[in-house]
Order: sequence, then C-alpha cells, then structure tokens
Amino acid sequence: MNLSTARSEKRAREVGVRKAIGSIKSQLVQQFVSESFLVVLLAFVLSLAMASISLSTFNELAEKN
Repeated sequence: MNLSTARSEKRAREVGVRKAIGSIKSQLVQQFVSESFLVVLLAFVLSLAMASISLSTFNELAEKN
C-alpha cells in the first residue's frame, strides 16, 4: 500500500490531464481503488504461494507436522 501511495504522487500529472479533458472525480477514485485492490490481491496470492512452499521446510526445521 505504501508503494501505491508513492506511485500516486508521481501520477498527479496524469490526474491533472485527465481532469482537464473532462474526467469525472468518481472515475479517478474508482481507478485508484481498483488498482489498489489488484495490488492487494496479487500480494495475497503471492503470500499464500510462498507460505505453502515454505511450510514443509519450516515443519522440518521445527520438527513438527
């Protein structure tokens, strides 16, 4: 989420241009919310994959099932 916030600062020019050509505020908000949701979804899927891959190694290290 911090990366999304940092990226949004860099995209201020894009927002200005889109407003100048007639974009509605709700469209801009929807775009940022949907992009943030996709980033969170991707992070969630990657974290599940990493957890499932490393679980067997952790169980061997901890000597547990």
